[in-house]
Amino acid sequence: MDSSAPIQIDNSGEEIIQRTLELNLSYSTAKSTLELIKFYQLEESIELIRSKGYKKVALQFPDELLIDSAFVSKYLQENSSAKTFVLGDTTFGSCCVDEVAAMHIDADFIIHYGNSCMSLTTQIPVYYVFTYKEYDIASAADKIIDFLATKNCSNIQLQLDAIYNYSSETLVKLLQEKSSVQIKDMSAKANLFFDPKDSLCENSLCKSQEMFTVDPSDSNMDSSTPILHIGTEGPKLSNMIISNSNRLIFSYNPESCECREESRNVNRHLVKRLLAIEKVRDASVLGLVVGTLSSIIERIKQLLKLSSIKFYTILVGKINVAKLANFPDIDAFVLVACPENSLVDSKEFYHPIITPFELLFALEKSFQYQLRYSSDFEQFLKLSASSKGEEGEKDSLSESEEPHFSLASGKLVASKKLSRVE
Repeated sequence: MDSSAPIQIDNSGEEIIQRTLELNLSYSTAKSTLELIKFYQLEESIELIRSKGYKKVALQFPDELLIDSAFVSKYLQENSSAKTFVLGDTTFGSCCVDEVAAMHIDADFIIHYGNSCMSLTTQIPVYYVFTYKEYDIASAADKIIDFLATKNCSNIQLQLDAIYNYSSETLVKLLQEKSSVQIKDMSAKANLFFDPKDSLCENSLCKSQEMFTVDPSDSNMDSSTPILHIGTEGPKLSNMIISNSNRLIFSYNPESCECREESRNVNRHLVKRLLAIEKVRDASVLGLVVGTLSSIIERIKQLLKLSSIKFYTILVGKINVAKLANFPDIDAFVLVACPENSLVDSKEFYHPIITPFELLFALEKSFQYQLRYSSDFEQFLKLSASSKGEEGEKDSLSESEEPHFSLASGKLVASKKLSRVE
């Protein structure tokens, strides 16, 4: 290497600008004006904007739908009295409503397009437009019936991805006409408008959220009833498999037109999660990573203070290895994110990343970890409310000073927890 050659220490960013990105355009390709109006439910949106008198509307698209954002924005603006703004990037995941970005433009209404975890906003009303992906429903019904016949199933619980929810009524009807399988459809018509100032809206949206999640503690459903998931592989299906490890889960992929039984061998994944929990028990400093806006952040802070654990609250947007590597003094991270983004494989990260639900097991010696998993915030709040009470607070502080045997390192670990946290 020539030592006299100039050293380039800055980067103009030209390489990034010229980089070609691969984009999945399977959602929307060469649609006519009428198809786009139906696809994005523009008439329903205009009616809602007019009836509520909204003036500034923020439009949030996932990357694959940004190609139609200009048309949608122009159509809404020309046919209503509102001014529209397209949110070019999201603070957290694309499935989460980006209320922070909407506040920057003083928006009084948000329309969220595409797949959604249906996270609740705190100040700004939101309307969820799932859009849809067309598929051959009749062919799907035939393949599902043939597949279930080989599994000797007498009843199933039907679960659809949000973008396929429109087909639930037709699909259930075809399945019932052509087979004797009893079907519990969890995808009834949803109320997709939410106003945080209206308690009735909150109750109705919470019911809608239940359509797209399967609660393993649901007393109304027999634990032996198989689940049939209509959708593609992704975080939602993975989360469902882990949360319902004691149940059979079948899936039909509308893109590949294949029906299959999902692997029940999730023990290996759960062992990795258990190891992460043990490492958190040994940690002296935790990082509370804010991955969504939620009231449970304050509850987690309260639990950490009661356990005399030093922690930092971190907001880095979408997490990656490089961002979290900037905090070398933190021994482990607790990621507060929506169910679709909460289960992070921390294999590439320098420190383990766990969920709030797993944090309870790390903090409480009395908790027995079972093969039941949940990423639901409501479930976390219920468990955390019963995990520490006023009477057990002093006992917890005294126990935190005792050394413990680490299952992660195989050694006796001395307590490094703080005696007092302000």
